[in-house]
Amino acid sequence: MVASSLVDILSPLVLTYGSRRIARRRRHRRLRVSEGDGTVREAIEASDEIMRLCQDGAYDGVVQYLADEYLTLRQVDLQDEGKPLLYKYICPDDQRGDGTDNNGKFPTNSYAWRGVLFEPPETWERTSVLQVARTRCLVRYVVKPTISDERVVVNVDMRLEDALKPTYRSIQIAQQWFVHGMIGEPRHDDFAMYVTEGIYTERGHMGMGPETVIMCQLEDFRNKNLQNAWRWNTKRYKKVYKNDVESFENSFINHPKYQTLLAHTSATVLKSIQMSSEKNMTMVGMESTQRAVFLWMMTLDDCGLWRVDAINCLGS
Repeated sequence: MVASSLVDILSPLVLTYGSRRIARRRRHRRLRVSEGDGTVREAIEASDEIMRLCQDGAYDGVVQYLADEYLTLRQVDLQDEGKPLLYKYICPDDQRGDGTDNNGKFPTNSYAWRGVLFEPPETWERTSVLQVARTRCLVRYVVKPTISDERVVVNVDMRLEDALKPTYRSIQIAQQWFVHGMIGEPRHDDFAMYVTEGIYTERGHMGMGPETVIMCQLEDFRNKNLQNAWRWNTKRYKKVYKNDVESFENSFINHPKYQTLLAHTSATVLKSIQMSSEKNMTMVGMESTQRAVFLWMMTLDDCGLWRVDAINCLGS
């Protein structure tokens, strides 16, 4: 009688939480796995399904694959109504550099948001699978965003964990693959190619992400090739300087605060935040005779090219 009452109480709770609450592993009792053997094939199937859901714009469906630790971090904000449920647990504000140091939040970065999470990707292709441990696989995809020609590599971190599974008048413990992070990176080293060729072309610009565009513009600044540096800017930013590269040089480049742009010996992206599918904010640290930090505001133009919309010196 007591057991029957317990099942009646727990079963609705399990169903309410989408039949995938994670069970804590018990050290002193071996748990029976009801389904699945935790194979790499199952990890691939789960990861591929996540990508299909994203491509279909069914972001709410991705929530069932989130590890339990990421489902209790964020309370529902009424201002977020109308946005996918996924954004209640994975938020653009949580992006931290390369995504590896995320203060316990879902690991992600600007490349993953740009390629998969903000807009359904146009295409995706699985390129490799790395089994790090019996319970962990890294599945690698090449993704083409819908609104640009950039190619992004997205690494999906899948881990095998225990989960509660409702069955007829009982609850069993099964193993299931959950996603623990989506970290992106550029597919090609377009910056190295640009340094080698040293020539700006619209065709070369097309596949670049905002971080790469910034590094290319910095290379032009360092080489004092202001004509090329000017070409990376948006039409709005050019209007600020009366659509004149000489005005850009006299009013901006020659300002004491911005001399580091011309004289820097090294530059490092400190943080890149994808604010929307068409807006990016990137912080860059530079060294010359002194250190300085600059902030680039990036915008996707009508042709699908990432361009510089503003540059600000945050301090030196």
